[in-house]
Amino acid sequence: MFDWFNWIAPPFARLYPNPNWQDASQIPDLHGKTAVVLGANVGLGYETALQLARKAAKVYVTARSAEKAEDTQKRLEIDLAKEGVTGVDIVPIALPLDDLKEVKKSAQQFLTIETKVDILVNNAGVLDNEFKLTKDGIESHFAINYLSHFIWTTTLLPIVSQRARIVNVTSYAQTHGKAHFDLEKINDPKLEENNTWMKRYAHSKFAQVLFTRTLQTRVSPGVYVNCCHPGQVNTGLNRSVASYEAGIQGYLIRFAERILGQSASVGALTQLYLATSPKVKELGIKGEYLVAVAKRAMNEVNPGALDDELGKKFWIWTEEILKEKLSE
Repeated sequence: MFDWFNWIAPPFARLYPNPNWQDASQIPDLHGKTAVVLGANVGLGYETALQLARKAAKVYVTARSAEKAEDTQKRLEIDLAKEGVTGVDIVPIALPLDDLKEVKKSAQQFLTIETKVDILVNNAGVLDNEFKLTKDGIESHFAINYLSHFIWTTTLLPIVSQRARIVNVTSYAQTHGKAHFDLEKINDPKLEENNTWMKRYAHSKFAQVLFTRTLQTRVSPGVYVNCCHPGQVNTGLNRSVASYEAGIQGYLIRFAERILGQSASVGALTQLYLATSPKVKELGIKGEYLVAVAKRAMNEVNPGALDDELGKKFWIWTEEILKEKLSE
């Protein structure tokens, strides 16, 4: 059974603030830093890009289309100008995450225009009540939330700086996920372990945690790779499933979204902490899972995601699947 209380409870974390990270004013100066924020056009991604640009980082912002990415750039520049912040360096990138070949192509093009990445925030994602297959014939949550981020990140590794921060935005739902080594099962909505949107979403978020921990073992010692659950945030991500669910589950989703939901500015604090705070290095936070606000929570990680051998096997399996799909 899906643990609804624990999924919607994190907003109450604001009642117990983290003295090490209370608001975005604690972000250090980022002059000379290059950042990439996936899914920057709305919600947590937009707020993350806004704060990084405010602190003078060069920020690449991605969205599904060139039009959306360019609109994001303009809105960010306008919002920052209202605060007296001008001369920002924000670059739009079209990144349709439901098309793996396009993700690979975009990542390869990025390598031709940029020489380094200091901050990578993998914030894009989907939460959908309907079962859908992407253009590549893969269940949408798994393809968009996990495989596309895997491609983008691993393709950019050659230019990731020696002291970079990589942040994967996951979810408490990871506690209910598991690793599948069979695309036919992942793509079969009739299987009991895959027959609801909650389960499909959870599997994709579990994969993100496995990816985080395994990636940490494959990068330079100075690179910090972590993931986080931002808490319940009022960004509209849950809207489609709230309208779909009936009874107590639908009510809880709507209640969490409208009443308990944090603002994007609060919800983004944990990923901004992992992306910028000196405390991450001081405390040696690597390959970890944090919850709102900026609190270490390895005790809340799905035990399966702590299995390093499983992580290695899942990485190899992912590479094999992507090799097959990208060559079709």
